[in-house]
Amino acid sequence: WSRAESALEAALEHNKVPFEVKPKDGAFYGPKIDIHIKDALGRDWQLATIQLDLAMLPERFALSYADEKGKRQKPVVIHRAIFGSFERFIGILVEHFAGALPLWLSPVQAEVITVGSGQKKFAQEVWKNLQGHGVRARLSDENLTVGKRIREAEMQKIPYILVVGEKEEKNGTVNVRHYRRGPASADLTPAAASAKGVTMAGRQEGEMNLEKLLERIALEIAAKTI
Repeated sequence: WSRAESALEAALEHNKVPFEVKPKDGAFYGPKIDIHIKDALGRDWQLATIQLDLAMLPERFALSYADEKGKRQKPVVIHRAIFGSFERFIGILVEHFAGALPLWLSPVQAEVITVGSGQKKFAQEVWKNLQGHGVRARLSDENLTVGKRIREAEMQKIPYILVVGEKEEKNGTVNVRHYRRGPASADLTPAAASAKGVTMAGRQEGEMNLEKLLERIALEIAAKTI
């Protein structure tokens, strides 16, 4: 047991990870590393766990290996729960970003909104193009006004809102609105901005060529920025 504890401590020290020892807090089958994080409100949560199993699984699965002298030895099994409780992890993540998830994590990454019914076919082409490039996109409900649809997309915190009208159809472009923090909340996390009552605003970026937009979205997704 002491040897296993020392191995875990050495691993943390080697990777310069600050830690504290909690005596008698491990499971009966071996010591473990519990990784704690703070949420947007400063509360402490235990998420990931790395557990050294000295007895349970090696015994249950009759695991063994031959050492350098040819003798059978029982291995140590390493359990890893990277997210801990998945539901808890998602809850903390959503709370941290106040629902405004980074592009690569957003369930819907782009919404296409038509100004009029005349642009329905072009909007469908844009939507299919986005989906064809792996972007999680959807078409908006045409039964609502343009303003209402934009407002609903912003309330849902969809990263890219793409509006298409006669001008955009003629030019083969989309009018881009990117959901991001406004100037008043530039130094705040999304959750902190929400707690302080600071409005998160969509920034109007104007017309953009669809191919250029697709390149930009692909780079943003690949970067996996937070």
